[in-house]
Amino acid sequence: MEIIPAIDLRGGKCVRLYQGDYARETVYSDDPTEMANRWVEMGATRLHVVDLDGAKDGKPANLDVIRAIASSVKVPVQVGGGVRTRESAEELVSAGAARIMVGTAAIDDPELIKGLVQSLGSDRIIVTVDAKDGLVALRGWTESSQVMASDVIKEMGERGVTRFLYTDISRDGTLTEPNFQAIEQLIAQQVVSLIAAGGISTCDHILRLASIGVEGAVVGTALYTGDISLTTAIEALNNVGHKLNKRYVLMPEDKSVATITTHYQEIDPQRVLAILPMLPYQSIVDIGCGSGYFTVPFAKYVFSGKVYAVDEDQEMLNATAEQIKKINLTNTETRLSQDGKLPIDDDSLDGAFAAFSVAESKDSKGLLQEALRCMHRGAWLTLIEWNKMDRNAGPPLRQRLSEADLLKMAQDVGFRLTSRHSLNDNQYMLIMRK
Repeated sequence: MEIIPAIDLRGGKCVRLYQGDYARETVYSDDPTEMANRWVEMGATRLHVVDLDGAKDGKPANLDVIRAIASSVKVPVQVGGGVRTRESAEELVSAGAARIMVGTAAIDDPELIKGLVQSLGSDRIIVTVDAKDGLVALRGWTESSQVMASDVIKEMGERGVTRFLYTDISRDGTLTEPNFQAIEQLIAQQVVSLIAAGGISTCDHILRLASIGVEGAVVGTALYTGDISLTTAIEALNNVGHKLNKRYVLMPEDKSVATITTHYQEIDPQRVLAILPMLPYQSIVDIGCGSGYFTVPFAKYVFSGKVYAVDEDQEMLNATAEQIKKINLTNTETRLSQDGKLPIDDDSLDGAFAAFSVAESKDSKGLLQEALRCMHRGAWLTLIEWNKMDRNAGPPLRQRLSEADLLKMAQDVGFRLTSRHSLNDNQYMLIMRK
């Protein structure tokens, strides 16, 4: 789960509102760009920027500030406020926004949302659901409606939206606590990626949200008042969030010693998902699923398809099953792999995904052959592995496959390369077709 600092813009300044009331404003900085860089320096991996003037007036009003923020930081920025036309969305994309947040238009113009999903891609669109007593508020929270938050999420999901931001207005800026009950109900009722906001004021709140299964937590007032330290919160979340992902990291003082940690700490599953040729109706397999780090976001995206989580470790499958049960995913099935065989029918899959599993396999080529057997003609295969370089992080050099060796092995089995990607300094990704 990501902790996402909020930067609310009004009159070019960084402000916070109490319960969304424009008359109850606190100015925290005259320089939002400086504030953005401060959060990034403290460990933020994404920023949440809201144009309050735009939200109230119906069109973006702080584009220059947004552009300055996006160009000054090296992390993605999600931006909203006044996005009620395709032109406004495109302006924000041009200003550097990685994700566009749309709220009022989801009620007033559902077809606009469908069009934005089709033109920009579902990973770049967030529908914001700002509610009080379960009812959605509009136009920068200045108007109420009779539409239930759960109904908006259901309808937008049918139009291709896969990510939502839920804010309980009565909690926002109050330093009380999130509406855990409402958040749990939304996750239980809908197979979507949900970001939570409103009332988050302690590290315990963040950890509880992570346990519920939200994708991210937008934190505003508590960061500005010091009630939450961003670095401390990130550390606490990392300590509990990756305990079940048992993988290798080399200790600098002894390159032959491996300790348990996560393979995945440098990889954003949403970034991977944005690159994959995955479609919402497909049947896919996550080979070597671990505790479900990729399985869960995949299952949320493939809302009308099927995800098979396969691993040789029953403990890992149990951990994945627990996550699936917790957020009520009904399209996911765990299966135990034995003797290098995938428990999947022949020619039945639209896609296969394996992160760090081929190099770890006792029979790497055999595992690729198994994947080929399970996939129909034209299905996609995605492989993520460590670069074959001697680094402090990652498995021993002898347990790695170079990109060239892995590609040749896959091609020898019968796959053809469609694209290759460098995820970071340590890891690469290959996408192929049968």
